[in-house]
Amino acid sequence: MQTSDAFGGFETVPQSGLDPMVFAAAGAAVLGGLAIAGLVYAIAGSVRVDTDAAAAHLGSARREMSAGRQRWTDSPTFNLGLLVMPFFRPLGAIPLDSFKKDWAKRAEAAAWPGGLSEDELLAAGLGAGVAVGGILAIVGAVLIGPVFAAVGLLALALITFLFGSSLEGIGKRRMKKIGRSMPYVIDLLVLTMRAGASFPQAMERVTKDFANHPIGEEFAYMISEINAGATRRQAFQNLGERNPIPIVRIFIDEVLQSEELGRGISDTLERLADRVRTRRKQDAIDTAGKAKVNVLAPSVLALVGVLLLMFSSFIVKFAEEGMGF
Repeated sequence: MQTSDAFGGFETVPQSGLDPMVFAAAGAAVLGGLAIAGLVYAIAGSVRVDTDAAAAHLGSARREMSAGRQRWTDSPTFNLGLLVMPFFRPLGAIPLDSFKKDWAKRAEAAAWPGGLSEDELLAAGLGAGVAVGGILAIVGAVLIGPVFAAVGLLALALITFLFGSSLEGIGKRRMKKIGRSMPYVIDLLVLTMRAGASFPQAMERVTKDFANHPIGEEFAYMISEINAGATRRQAFQNLGERNPIPIVRIFIDEVLQSEELGRGISDTLERLADRVRTRRKQDAIDTAGKAKVNVLAPSVLALVGVLLLMFSSFIVKFAEEGMGF
């Protein structure tokens, strides 16, 4: 590399293999990230989080029950948030009430996985985004250029959005498990009551036989509400609000109506069990019919592929020699 001096001459400057601007940009990106992290930590540290008030929020009892269970879920994004949450706990003090309310509603449907509070959910979501975004920003600035550091901001927003979506997905999968298990729960209640147990004893049996299942957790929480002083009607209505599934609502309506009219709950549940079995058979027939339609197109494609393999030699010979006339 040649540069001109004051007298119009040229001098040769040795050029190294690595551009110093790359290291300068990388250093600036690292220092900027540390400055932002320090600023956020200072702001979050100035806001004192009242843990007693957070524990008094809606769903604190369910969070306590969830905290004693397995923390990890089937969502990789949520598991990442659980992993980094202890390091980013001050982020939960940031006043993002809209995020907290939305994520708390989704976590309520998912039975508060991991037993996280609203502040801890925000810390986990933002922490996962900051961790992934920070790594991408530093790597991109060093390997490609400082402009690529902006990708870290996009990754932060994307991971935070995926964290909220993972909460919703956990809740939907949980609702599906509860809906599939309700027919067996109704049968268990009928059998237990036919054996001489009372309805509360039958519900206790459900919590024991389905201890590691969402429906067992819901019945356990409902029993705890009744033991805490809530009426049975209110406890069942809360069960329906937490689990807006058709079969759960039908079960609750049948039980409450049976109590109002003075009918035997065991007889009511037995008739409901027969209706549920009939409905399950009809659903199985409908599913089988849809499966036939879905399998038709792949079967035709497979048949065409087999025919092509069988007659490939004739097709190639015909393409090379023609009709032979």
